Amino acid sequence: DQVVVDEASMMSQDTAVRLVQVARESGAQLVLTGDYAQLSAVGRGGVLSLAQAAGASVDLESVYRFRREDGSVDAEYAHLSLAMRSRKDPGAVFDALVDRGAVQVHDSVEDAHHALAAGWVDAANRGASAVVSTTTNEDASGVNTLVAECRARVEATGLPVRADAGVSSSPVSGVVVGMDGIPVRVGDTVMARANDHDLGVLNRQSFRVLQTSEDSVRVQS
Repeated sequence: DQVVVDEASMMSQDTAVRLVQVARESGAQLVLTGDYAQLSAVGRGGVLSLAQAAGASVDLESVYRFRREDGSVDAEYAHLSLAMRSRKDPGAVFDALVDRGAVQVHDSVEDAHHALAAGWVDAANRGASAVVSTTTNEDASGVNTLVAECRARVEATGLPVRADAGVSSSPVSGVVVGMDGIPVRVGDTVMARANDHDLGVLNRQSFRVLQTSEDSVRVQS
């Protein structure tokens, strides 16, 4: 048998010791994969660094994961990914990412929120997948509010939303609202914020809204 631990740099030494003991007792081979230059453990870490120092590791030297639409390796971005990992000359790396369009700089946080919201709605309208990540709950609520307004504008006017066009700040009419006060619309993706064993719902579980009424919504997981 073989036990593979991915992202092993985030594993604490205490957990690693217990895992090694279990592997030895069961006769299983233990394989740790990850990158010691990325996120470390919350507790005592450095497991991969210790393995490297002991000569029990193999380092990959070629980058394979960044591909163009034709399937070929994006050598330029692969090189940039290694530069980001090395943490050397971060200013030059940042400028290169901006030049590629991988990083966009906005004049204000509000402008960034508007661009994120409009970009998400545009991707959703095209059937593409898009994920927006924020650093605070307040930022998430702000972007979600703008997304609702963008969708209302598209549905009302039929006009496409561009990332540089901005959206209206007028409130969106609706009957059912979430805990953050944002109206819930058909087609929205909503997330549970508490466990409910009777309904079989888990905290942070996502659902797609299929139908709304005056006091409830019908969703699909």
